[in-house]
Amino acid sequence: MYRRLVPGTRIGRLSVAGIGVLVVTIAAVLLQRTFDDVASAVLGGIVVALLAIAILRIEMHSRRMAGRLHEIEGVRNAVADVQKAADGISGLVRTQRDSSLAGIAELSGHVSKLDSALADQRKLTDSIKTYMATRSGVEQNYRQIQAMLNLFSMFDIEGEIPPMRGWAASPDITLYLVEIVRLQKPQLIVECGSGVSTFWLAKAAEKYSPDSRIISLDHEATFAAKSRALLDRHGLSHFAEIRDAPLEKNGETQAWYSPAAWHDIENIDLLFVDGPPKDSGPLARRPALYALADKVSRDGTIVLDDAKRDEELAILKEWSESFPEFSQEILSVEKHAGVLRRTP
Repeated sequence: MYRRLVPGTRIGRLSVAGIGVLVVTIAAVLLQRTFDDVASAVLGGIVVALLAIAILRIEMHSRRMAGRLHEIEGVRNAVADVQKAADGISGLVRTQRDSSLAGIAELSGHVSKLDSALADQRKLTDSIKTYMATRSGVEQNYRQIQAMLNLFSMFDIEGEIPPMRGWAASPDITLYLVEIVRLQKPQLIVECGSGVSTFWLAKAAEKYSPDSRIISLDHEATFAAKSRALLDRHGLSHFAEIRDAPLEKNGETQAWYSPAAWHDIENIDLLFVDGPPKDSGPLARRPALYALADKVSRDGTIVLDDAKRDEELAILKEWSESFPEFSQEILSVEKHAGVLRRTP
């Protein structure tokens, strides 16, 4: 009871004691008239003092409780404000989420349309490529037919000749070689690889340059025999000679025609490099210029066929570095061809 009525601090206890003494004194004075003796008056004063202290403590506690209730109310209001803010943020998030979902759905629709458009574009691109390839093939075939017609219009051909497709020299490069014979009248023509080109060069020599002579090197004896037979059937054997020339390395990286087949050749006015074939080894035609460059005449022309292929392009690049005295150009025929001439 005492601890509940009297404050715990020293100052508080002194204050309560002072108040108690004052209250007892006042009560004793007031109660002296009522009670017969002083002791009774003092006892009554103490009771009154304790009641006064209790009332004071109750008042102080009430005030503290009122303060705490006020603080609690403030906290409640703050919590309510926070809840309102949270509700606002939640609503904003929901709104933003709904807006984002709608945006994502719309974006997904655009992406789907874009995918469809890209698919259509790819189909169109494929169609264009197919058309261009077909058109290019048609145009190329037309050019080859035109070159073939030009060849046949220049000569009287009796009997069958081999086809000019596949491994054979194309009509347009053959027409180019025939035109060199017609215009320049080369005395000596050397071919690396015999075949239908040998036939047409012999026909051109017969008509335009009777003093021209053709030497064809061939590493396949069977094919060389067929080329000789073709020349015999058309009466051209005295214009062209087919030499058997087996492939030999002779210290070189690539195997090439045996020197026994070409060691006596001099003053080549037209060199047509169309062999050995690619399947005989990598960069199969590379040794041609190293072997025969010194045998090419001052105004001679060198033609390397199949210059559309990577290996032939690599050969031309190496030749330009090793033989700077020769200029180069690429002829736009079906298989492309590199044309080399000595610079003036």
